[in-house]
Amino acid sequence: MPKTKRTLLSALADRIGGGHGRRMRAALSRIAPFDDLLDRPMDDAAYDSELKRLETDLPKAFATMKPREWERPGSWGLAN
Repeated sequence: MPKTKRTLLSALADRIGGGHGRRMRAALSRIAPFDDLLDRPMDDAAYDSELKRLETDLPKAFATMKPREWERPGSWGLAN
């Protein structure tokens, strides 16, 4: 089976684990308009180098993300 971006992101989701990994796998299972890009084959060297790069970069990005603070209902003077 050829390696694709979808398999790369699935492998990354497995290595990240937790809530972020579950959300990544759920997003990959849904149909998207860019599925043809995710299913293009990659060679092994590109797959390995991207996986190594993403393993270090993506957890750092998740660590810096803050949960969104939702505004209280009626805070703009409008009923929600």
